[in-house]
Amino acid sequence: MNHQLSKIILFVFTLLIYSNVINFYQTTHLIGITYTQIIILLCLLVIFFVFQNHDFSFFKIALYKWIFFYLFLLLLWYIFPSNELNILEFRKKLLSIFSLFIFVIFIYQDNNKLSTVRWAIFIVTIISVFNNVYEFFNPGSFLPLGSPHYIPGRSSGFYMNPATSGKIILLGSILSYGLVPKKYRIFYFFLIFIGILFTFSRSALIAFILFYFILSFYKEIDFKYSFIFPIIIVSVLTISMPYLQNYIQTNIQGSSNILNRISWFTNPEKHSDYSAEERLDVANKALYLFETHPFLGKGLGATRHWNERVSAHNIYLTNMAEFGIIGLFIFPLLLYSLIYRCGKNVQKTMYTYVLVVFFLGFFSHMLLDEFTSLYAYAILANLGFKNFNIELSKKE
Repeated sequence: MNHQLSKIILFVFTLLIYSNVINFYQTTHLIGITYTQIIILLCLLVIFFVFQNHDFSFFKIALYKWIFFYLFLLLLWYIFPSNELNILEFRKKLLSIFSLFIFVIFIYQDNNKLSTVRWAIFIVTIISVFNNVYEFFNPGSFLPLGSPHYIPGRSSGFYMNPATSGKIILLGSILSYGLVPKKYRIFYFFLIFIGILFTFSRSALIAFILFYFILSFYKEIDFKYSFIFPIIIVSVLTISMPYLQNYIQTNIQGSSNILNRISWFTNPEKHSDYSAEERLDVANKALYLFETHPFLGKGLGATRHWNERVSAHNIYLTNMAEFGIIGLFIFPLLLYSLIYRCGKNVQKTMYTYVLVVFFLGFFSHMLLDEFTSLYAYAILANLGFKNFNIELSKKE
């Protein structure tokens, strides 16, 4: 296949997958295409790419060891008669693991710096920031006001979930900030902060602070801006918050949830809300499932199909409740496989991503299910592997 056409295909599919636009339009019943169909199409493209290039070296990528490890666990837990098993969850996990398998090979077709894929991520991130700002001032522009997915006052764009939107914008910025010249990165990070702010996601905002301090430590931000930026952000928020609260009370119906969140940021101990209390409650119940089934867990889907309204919102507790003690290591081992033998020139990006995602794992149970997250893991696995091979060949 023509090299230019191959880059266009990579670019377009990255836009479609990382923006979540397919899932968004499927959920809102505007189009009939599904992610399963996208994966089938990608599978056909991957087969064509591989047999055209006769290159199977992608199997050396460390992430594949984790993929086969996780697949082995799924199959083992499927045959354990003592475990409660939800077939729907089992199929979803198989689709996720197969998708990750295909994503790695698909992205492998990009060049050593993965510039095509990373530029697509950059564009999606900018669009997502714009979507969130626009949605905040135009409620109902993405999801109908009466939709069960809609949360008054909290932007989500194509991701339909404010927490997911904030998380994906943040992680997209980690994958793409290296494309921005160092002297302009502070402006890029300001845009990212605004996009996350309008989701009012506590975990994403705290993770942004972690991300910023890690990059400051790595000196990936111009030194003269690294200390000024937090001061500017705090000053802008202090001045604008009363006007923002007044706008929310005046223009957004059912805004109690978002106002409680704003109050929580000013005084977490005094201003708790239902969401925070609910998350603590389901986390305790997931921990109880692990305590009562410590070796093999309660079974796949144990924290998804229970009497609670939501799942555990914690990837570690979710895996422990479903797989037992070995579940504690599933997600950390995935993150370790991403940075295993990664090239030195991409270590700052890789380590930053892994640290931030490790932190986000305490607030999300979807990090092994979302196609956006899986696609990002495939990008990082390729980035680290290719740069390691370049450095190895130079030594030889």
